[in-house]
Amino acid sequence: MGAEVRAASRIREALPSKALAIVAALTSLALSLGAAASVAAPLSFDALYRRADLVVEGRVQRVTSRTRAARGRMVVETLVSLEVTEVHRGAAVPELVFTLPGGRLGERRRVVVGTPTVRPHEEVVAFLESHEGALRLVGLAQGLYRVNRLRDGRAHAVRDLRDVALHRAGALEHGERESMPLADLRAKLRRAGEAER
Repeated sequence: MGAEVRAASRIREALPSKALAIVAALTSLALSLGAAASVAAPLSFDALYRRADLVVEGRVQRVTSRTRAARGRMVVETLVSLEVTEVHRGAAVPELVFTLPGGRLGERRRVVVGTPTVRPHEEVVAFLESHEGALRLVGLAQGLYRVNRLRDGRAHAVRDLRDVALHRAGALEHGERESMPLADLRAKLRRAGEAER
């Protein structure tokens, strides 16, 4: 608790009073949503696409965790190896690795709320940006669609933002689970690419 008080004190010293009031309001609203929520600025589909260096469709091959040094301490992150089946934006690649914050390695565990859980053999559509030499999802869970295939052959792209609180028009709202036919998501990606030309 003492460390939290010292950190809050440093924040108060560094922020002007108006910014401090905004931070306090957002923190209060976030806490009222419960520990399962993280606060994020909502990204439209076009914004996701524009921020992404790569938009790929593929199958998860491996999910592993590792530690790395960050700001003087060791943190756990998850590496997701993806076999790429289709590239919707960016250079063609047969496979890639992207990182997610958090994970478990031995006794060490780090949870970053708002980060999606990814499992081997899942099919996904990922919006990825380059950051400090590594690929990561744009907007955490906002940048990942899972592909659910039904027995009749139809495929749906599903994005689940229920653990993310989105800051809209001065208020926080829980994100939602959305689903669309995979063909519709691919069509939106084609239109977004054509609009850039």
